[in-house]
Amino acid sequence: MTELCVKGKDGKYYDFFRRRLMFPIMNVSGKVMAFGARKLEDDGNPKNPKYLNSRDSLIFKKRENLFALNFAKKEDIKSLILVEGNMDVISLHLRGIRTAVASLGTAFTLEQAKLIRKYTDKVILSYDSDSAGQKAILAANELLEKARN
Repeated sequence: MTELCVKGKDGKYYDFFRRRLMFPIMNVSGKVMAFGARKLEDDGNPKNPKYLNSRDSLIFKKRENLFALNFAKKEDIKSLILVEGNMDVISLHLRGIRTAVASLGTAFTLEQAKLIRKYTDKVILSYDSDSAGQKAILAANELLEKARN
């Protein structure tokens, strides 16, 4: 299972997701296998990432799973919308767009592209419009094409 507590350098145990809003990460069957979390406030510490996911384990591999695929697959999937993060997915789901999914704290992977291809051949890429987002769209598109073959 996923670690909820970690041992600090001082030997004390700390909540791995302290001061964060947590989201369950479920497998395609809807069983919780890990957690994702977002900082509640900016502490100015660059070593403290805005988003944090459970570490990889025997039952959870970030590169092989997608956030909210368990919900999206319940819909009549004509296409999936691939967005950058958990909050993007949640925002779309709240507005009735329930075919949105996101990679899990990693760049989009070939394993994730193959997983998407099990459900649809049509993917809408909706990343941020900044240069990093545009670069990520090109990379994701390339992986989706590889997964098609």
